[in-house]
Amino acid sequence: MGERSMAHIAIPSDDEFATTFGVASRSVDGEDAVRQIVLESGRDVVTLVADLPGASVRLVWRRDDVVLLDLFREAVEQVAIVDEDGATRLVATSALAGYRGELIIQIFPRVRVEDRQLIV
Repeated sequence: MGERSMAHIAIPSDDEFATTFGVASRSVDGEDAVRQIVLESGRDVVTLVADLPGASVRLVWRRDDVVLLDLFREAVEQVAIVDEDGATRLVATSALAGYRGELIIQIFPRVRVEDRQLIV
């Protein structure tokens, strides 16, 4: 997988984002270590910002300019594109001592967000 990696968070490459979603990620405020991708699906707009050295992601989901979800996650190890069972998702996996988590952001066929936190 062509991942961009710094510290311990890995995200898909711009080519992977462009191939899957039709748009590439872009740097935020000229910082290549902070990447943002804005995805549209119908009336929904999903913005994902990944701070690579900070190992964090922020997800903002809007519908018709109304914020439905604004979520921040730390200790992220990887953001991956998963395309299976007729759905396309971004999956952010995280881990801290004693727990593992998955933030699953389905983009197509419609936006849906799942957050799983497990004690290990």
